[in-house]
Amino acid sequence: MSEGKKFKYYRRGQIIQVKFEPQTGYEIKGIHYAIVITKRDQPYIGTLTVVPLTSKSGNHLMSIGSCISDSVFLELLREKNYYYDLLLKTKIQAERIQKDDTTTLDELSQIGRDLKAYFDNIKYFDDLENKYKNIKKSSYANIYQITTIDKSKIVNPMNHLDPIKRIKAPDSVMDKIDKGIIEAFTQAKEKQ
Repeated sequence: MSEGKKFKYYRRGQIIQVKFEPQTGYEIKGIHYAIVITKRDQPYIGTLTVVPLTSKSGNHLMSIGSCISDSVFLELLREKNYYYDLLLKTKIQAERIQKDDTTTLDELSQIGRDLKAYFDNIKYFDDLENKYKNIKKSSYANIYQITTIDKSKIVNPMNHLDPIKRIKAPDSVMDKIDKGIIEAFTQAKEKQ
């Protein structure tokens, strides 16, 4: 560990993409979404404990429903609507300015740049929808593959607009995962 190096902070329940490599034997491999289960991450800690997610069902997998895909697509819809709103307001402003003889070339250029930026962002969200369409309606937590990863294995979002960094599993899912981990890995009996 390098002294003084700061790492990104991740919240418990946050959804991240992880490159699970190198892989040996029956370990999960490839790029998968995962839920952060580290209780208290710190900027000076270079590791996180995660539970990998998959779209395939199985006896050893825990269903967490569609909360992840629902959250991603709701966030995408919110963001897209925000930029459609800005686009509409800017078009109305452009129409109003065109009738005004005192409008400068700089003002018109700025409106053109704004319109282009809004169109680009909307196209970007369309691309994200295509990227995330592979997130199936139902996700499954693979608690038997719980692992601690180096933060360098985290795949960064496409850019600052990517909603995945804001998606967090609901408390009910985290409680279910906690209970599953206790049942799978400890001798503890459930409290009556």
